[in-house]
Amino acid sequence: MIVWARAATAAQAYPPANSQDPAYEGISIPSMGATVVDNDTAGVTMIHSGGATPVTEAAGVSLAGSYTVVLASEPTHGVRVTVVSGTPGAVLVNGAGTTAAATTTLTFTPTTWSTPQTVTVTGVDDRVDQSGNRSSRITHRANLQGPAYKGISIPSVGATVVDNDTAGVTMIQLGGATPVTEAAGVSLAGSYTVVLASEPTHGVRVTVVSGTPGAALMNGAGETAGATTTLTFTPTTWSTPQTVTVTGVDDNVDQFFNKIAKIDHRASSTDTIYDGISIPWVSAVVVDDEGAVPNTRVVDVTSGSGASIGEGDSATFTFTATPAPGAGSTMRVSFTMTGAPFRKRTSGAGHNEGSA
Repeated sequence: MIVWARAATAAQAYPPANSQDPAYEGISIPSMGATVVDNDTAGVTMIHSGGATPVTEAAGVSLAGSYTVVLASEPTHGVRVTVVSGTPGAVLVNGAGTTAAATTTLTFTPTTWSTPQTVTVTGVDDRVDQSGNRSSRITHRANLQGPAYKGISIPSVGATVVDNDTAGVTMIQLGGATPVTEAAGVSLAGSYTVVLASEPTHGVRVTVVSGTPGAALMNGAGETAGATTTLTFTPTTWSTPQTVTVTGVDDNVDQFFNKIAKIDHRASSTDTIYDGISIPWVSAVVVDDEGAVPNTRVVDVTSGSGASIGEGDSATFTFTATPAPGAGSTMRVSFTMTGAPFRKRTSGAGHNEGSA
C-alpha cells in the first residue's frame, strides 16, 4: 500500500521489499513524490447589505447598523481582528457584549474561525445640522503569530450616518401676538423667548429689530430698551432660551385702536448654515392707554367771553382736551346750553314761551 504525505510537495521513501520470493526479497523500491493542491485561502470576509451600512444619529431608532466578520480559512493560531472607526465623532463600533467605542476587537480561534461575528455600528448624535448625511469608513487590522493571517489585507466597510438635526431659530410666545401696554409700570408686560433648533459650529448673533420703533421697543437680558437688540448663542448655550422684553412706547395720543408692532430677526454667523437663516417675525399688540372712558368728561372750558349771552350777542370759548389729541385728528365735543325762558313776539296778540 502506498501512503501519500499531505504537503504542498512531498517525497516518500519506502523500505526494501519483503517476500518469500527470493527475486523480490530485499529489492530496492524507488521513492515517489506527490503534490497536494491546497484549496484554502486565508482571508477575512465582510458580510453586509448594500454599498454602505446605514445608521442614524437618533438613539433608540430601529434603523440600526451592523455587519458580520468571518475568516475564510482555519488559522493555525488565534486571530484578533481590530475594528477601527475612521470618524469616531460620527460612528462608533462594538462587538457582542462590548460597549460602543472608537475601536473594538473580534477574536477567532482554530475552532470558532467559521462562526460569523457581528459588528454593531452606532451613529453619534451630535445635535449639529450637517447639511446632509455623513459617510464614514470602518477599517480592520489582523494580528496573528502565524504567517498566514498576520497583517493580512482586510477590506473596509462604509457607513452612512443619517442626520436628524435641522438648523432653525424658534420663537416661543403665548397666543398669536405678544401683548404690551403703553402705560409704564403696568403689569401687562410683553415678552417672548428665542432659542436655536440645533447646535451651531460657531457663535450665532440674532439681531432683533422693531419694525415700528415709535410703537414698541425691545431689549434682551440686562439691556436697555431700544429699536434693536442682539442675542448671542454659542455651541454651548444654543439650547438655552433667551427672553426678549417688548416695551410699548407711550405717545400720549389716543390711537382709537390698539397698534400692531412687527418685530423682525436677522441671524449672522461664521456657521454657513445659520448665517442669514430665515427667522419668523413676531407681532406685538400695543394696548393704547389714551382712550376716553365712557361718560367721563375729558374736555374743559378754560376761557370764554362771559357766563351769559344777551339776545343778538355771540361768545367764543376755548376747549382743552386731556390728553392732547394728535395732529390732524378730529375730536367730537358734546355740550349743553341752558338759559332762562324767553319770549318771542309774534304778529298776533298772543305769545310763545321757550327755552334754549
